[in-house]
Amino acid sequence: MPATLPLELVLDIVRAYIQRDFFDEDWWPYHARLAPLCLVCKDFQDVVQPVLWSHLRLTSSSQLKQLHAPALFKHVEEFLGLGPVDPIGQQKDERPAQLIRWTMPSVGSVVLRGFGRGRLSMEAWAPFAALRSLALDNYVLSDMPPTLHLPNLETLSLVRVRAWRENFRNLLLEQCTPSLRQLVLADLMDTEDANEVLPAYYLPSYDVDLRRLKAVQLEPQYGDMLPDSFVHPDGPFGEETAILLVWSAGRETFEWDETKEPPEYLQLKIPSSVLEAESRYFAKMIYRISDMIAVDFLSAVFLPKTVRTRCLVKPWIEAAIKTLLNICIEFDVSVHYYSDWETIGMSKVFLRCLDDPDMEDERPLISENRGSSRIADMPKSDDGTLWTIAEGLPDEEDSDEEEDSEEYDEDSDGRWTDREAYYNDWASYDEREYRYSWDSD
Repeated sequence: MPATLPLELVLDIVRAYIQRDFFDEDWWPYHARLAPLCLVCKDFQDVVQPVLWSHLRLTSSSQLKQLHAPALFKHVEEFLGLGPVDPIGQQKDERPAQLIRWTMPSVGSVVLRGFGRGRLSMEAWAPFAALRSLALDNYVLSDMPPTLHLPNLETLSLVRVRAWRENFRNLLLEQCTPSLRQLVLADLMDTEDANEVLPAYYLPSYDVDLRRLKAVQLEPQYGDMLPDSFVHPDGPFGEETAILLVWSAGRETFEWDETKEPPEYLQLKIPSSVLEAESRYFAKMIYRISDMIAVDFLSAVFLPKTVRTRCLVKPWIEAAIKTLLNICIEFDVSVHYYSDWETIGMSKVFLRCLDDPDMEDERPLISENRGSSRIADMPKSDDGTLWTIAEGLPDEEDSDEEEDSEEYDEDSDGRWTDREAYYNDWASYDEREYRYSWDSD
């Protein structure tokens, strides 16, 4: 007679098996692994189904309205509304906050991007008693009175959000979000006019006290938007606040002001447009980043996994990446890699680095030297897999001399400068400004 186990013991085993942290996997493989268990029997279904519904992802508010599962909605702990990022100029508020609250009263984490159109009332989030994490991408925020109170909100992410400066300030004040500990700010615009072509940009300064934050991630439009000092009283953050600066290589300038206080962490984003088309701006940006590393404030640099393997890197950025890796070794700055698909919320590799300051350094030059003691003897005709024998950029002084020695071309006497501007459809374009400089002599 085969041995059998009591049902309660079997269910305890199932409960242990379905713990996500046990396998440390992404949600969709985890979901695919658990779903078949619901077909075993009703007892298995009763254990597994609430876990499957704890994480709900939809693309539109109409999908949410079509779902009729009130008994299962109560299990939703994390909701992602990730729809298409439409132009927000002509859109009305479809009341996504109210709709989520009516259907998912126990939700603790909400991520919205293109869900419920482009306008959103912040006051509608006040009744969410369990809400601890909120991420908003591509919205116009309204209705943020000074009396707004979100007492349990611990993590806030605002990306491509438009609101009046005073409303941003009200949202970040301690009386509104007293429990706030993690903050992500990227591409914030100081206007509620969704049709404004060139709005002013916003980042908090010394007038907002954010010393309660443990971690902050900033992605400004321009480097000069950063405060002269990050630390209170000259800046908004506390001495213990970990600060991550995110910079996109798609922006053509990285002019770091040496009078400003540098952040402790830097994450470099390299969009596909830079990987696929040669550009002189990437090398210039690496020179500026190297200057910032040389100030000896940075603790770590985070790079996309796209550039981790040399054989996958295009020749026009290979030398720049090698130079960055060299300067990180010279000034003992650790390098870590993040997944390119991480586009929502705070950088996961940044959080891992904060949780484990002794996290293993991933600089490929170090790992390659550990793996082989004869790399220096390898031929230059290597297949391109080793960063150790890659060529770096020339010294910036040498590069400047080469540019100065070029033959003068009177057709290029007028100077063009590029700057990025944003229309109401959030698509970026290069606006050319022609500036002619006259020689007073």
